[in-house]
Amino acid sequence: MKYRLYVDEVGNPDLGASADPNHRYLSLTGVILDLAYVDMSESRGGKEDRRLKDSFGRVCQEGSDFVPPDQFQARLTSRQLKVKSKANNIAGLQLADLMAHASFRATLARREGHPLAANFGGQIAAILEASKYHRNAAGVIEGWGRK
Repeated sequence: MKYRLYVDEVGNPDLGASADPNHRYLSLTGVILDLAYVDMSESRGGKEDRRLKDSFGRVCQEGSDFVPPDQFQARLTSRQLKVKSKANNIAGLQLADLMAHASFRATLARREGHPLAANFGGQIAAILEASKYHRNAAGVIEGWGRK
């Protein structure tokens, strides 16, 4: 079975560049849908797109600390990441954008000791926290599903 991966990025990719702690986080969220198509990410611009494509290619070739490369290669239809502009209005990218923003805002709220927002994004974040983020054996998300 093959999957389509949609990726969205929210936050500051240069994590140390800002004195504002709200700009020190990067939320990279992927939505994986069961489709026989290519992998896609939202375009951010020349240099950022190149860095993301290079990282994607490296993970496909070398794997990660936790997933061997053959598992990526068996499930993704392409070893090259395609990027598309938000203007293309692609449903999978919109879904990734929606989840990435909610995850990013929730990460900021939790780090600052605030509750989740009482809006749609907060509801999405609550679902992610309740059932989607990885956690350790004690059920702690920090450092496992949210870094």
